[in-house]
Amino acid sequence: MGRRIFTLAAIMFSLLLSEANAKLSNDNTDRVVAIVSGSVITKQELDHRFELMKRQINQSIPKNQLDAIYRKVLNDLINEEVQKQYAEKYNITVEDSEVDLAIAEIEKRNNWTHGAFYTIAKGVEDTAKAKMRSDLVRQKIIDKRLRSRVNITKGEIDRLIENINAG
Repeated sequence: MGRRIFTLAAIMFSLLLSEANAKLSNDNTDRVVAIVSGSVITKQELDHRFELMKRQINQSIPKNQLDAIYRKVLNDLINEEVQKQYAEKYNITVEDSEVDLAIAEIEKRNNWTHGAFYTIAKGVEDTAKAKMRSDLVRQKIIDKRLRSRVNITKGEIDRLIENINAG
């Protein structure tokens, strides 16, 4: 029985590694930095996200903080993958038009010209757009979970309006 479990575990681990290697077949210099429920996060993805974060900070990062920030970026990528898998399981989607609208809102809020977002993200545009999509997925997950827990009746709304008007 124990030998059978060990063999099964070894086979599953081999399958995970072969799936990771299949994803990396286009770029042999890239390596796996994390596997989240079968999904691979590569060093290239981590490096691109780290570069994006550096641009968002828009100032030099002290060398003694680089490792901590790199670990935070990896942790963010892992959390985003978990959220992505949750969203897939519960059919929570973000359309390209929603991402484009969110980017336009960022540009408007910061008084940037149209396209400034992509100018700032030059070289890591896909990473920036993926990050935006991930942020929107997270927001939809939160909205869905909160909405299912918050139930305000019409009577409660009417009482609140009466209290405001009385008072």
